[in-house]
Amino acid sequence: MELNTNQTEESTYETHKDKDENFIACREKIFMRRDNYLYFVATDGTPCDEGSRQLNNHRRLTFLGNLSIGEVKVVQKNKKYQFAIAVKDNTPLSTEEVVINLQKSTETLKLLLIKHKIKSISMAISKEIENFEWNKISKILKDNLKGIPTRIIVCRGLIKYVDEKDRKRYN
Repeated sequence: MELNTNQTEESTYETHKDKDENFIACREKIFMRRDNYLYFVATDGTPCDEGSRQLNNHRRLTFLGNLSIGEVKVVQKNKKYQFAIAVKDNTPLSTEEVVINLQKSTETLKLLLIKHKIKSISMAISKEIENFEWNKISKILKDNLKGIPTRIIVCRGLIKYVDEKDRKRYN
């Protein structure tokens, strides 16, 4: 495994190069990136992961309508896409059901990323989604999205964001 650090105007990436590795970690929060977004929601569109919560707080989460569990909703905004995966409804799911739904939805996501010719997509790390730990979610995503040309940028949220109203101007 080789570790590269590439600096661009937009951000600093820590790139882990492996054979079919297309996952890249970055320090930003998801809403700081001008990219396509991947996030997890409930069937009624309410946020279920850190990415959808951040987008919702910054009024960038699109109203999705009613979804079914495992559905991948694609919304185009300007020239960018948002991919929302519905992971839960009003009833709690077993771990096995969450795994099955994630596997099916990431297989659908793979086809959609290829269909829309998505070069990169950003998502945020969450501690857990529907009581399912991030490292297990990450493994499912990596296994199912292997071999596609899309770079998945995983936003670690290490950069602190200060709202404009809380910033002090110095002259």
